Formats: sequence, structure tokens, C-alpha cells
Amino acid sequence: MPEAQVNLVNVDLIICCITVLGSIVVAAFTYWKVQRLKFFETYFSEKAKAYGEFLNALSHSVERPQNVDVESLIAIGLKAKLYCSEHAYNAITDILTSFLNMANGNGCDLTEFGIQYEKAVLVFREDLQNCRKFKFQ
Repeated sequence: MPEAQVNLVNVDLIICCITVLGSIVVAAFTYWKVQRLKFFETYFSEKAKAYGEFLNALSHSVERPQNVDVESLIAIGLKAKLYCSEHAYNAITDILTSFLNMANGNGCDLTEFGIQYEKAVLVFREDLQNCRKFKFQ
């Protein structure tokens, strides 16, 4: 009988080790998924914030385009470019170019700027929606 008890203890010990190992793997995988989700949430939040700041700065700058701090506006645009897709990158470049041309009186009027602004808003919205699609992948 002592031999049967030893085999039973070995089987129980092996089952216990497998259970502990499985629990560790599940915990590590869960931790990894949570960290990945936190990273995404931070990235998405910063992306939306950068787009909002850029559009807000442009909106306030239209009232008096000659009195705008151009360096600050470009810096806000560059921050938005850090997070954006290629399509949004081009939209930011186009709207900044339109605004600077309008501010310097180089052939861009308020209507053209408004069209560029609306295009940028739509591109930013699309970029944010595409970003949400990859949240749980």
C-alpha cells in the first residue's frame, strides 16, 4: 500500500503544479491585455486632444489672422501630426498652408479656408473612428 499512496501523491502534486502554472499564464495574459488597453486609451485620448487643440487654435486664429502667433500655431499642428494618419497629416498641412496664405494675403480667402477646415474635421473624425476599430485587436 505505501507504493499506491506515493503514486497518488505524485499525481496530486502534478495536477497542482499544472493548475498553478495555468493560473500564472492566465494572469500574465490578462496583465498584458490590460496594459495594452491602457496604452491604447492614453494614445487615443492624446490623439483626440491634439486634434481638438489644433482645430480650436485655428478657430480662434481666423478672427484676426494677422495677429496670430504663427510659431505657436505651427507647434500645435506638429503635435497633432505626431498622432495622425497619413491622410490626416496631409489635411493638417493643407489647412495650415491655407491659413498662412490667408494671414499673409497670398490668395486664400475665408471661404477656401472654411472648405479646408471642414475637410480637416472630416478627416480627423475618420481617423479617430479608424483608431477605435483597432482597440480590441
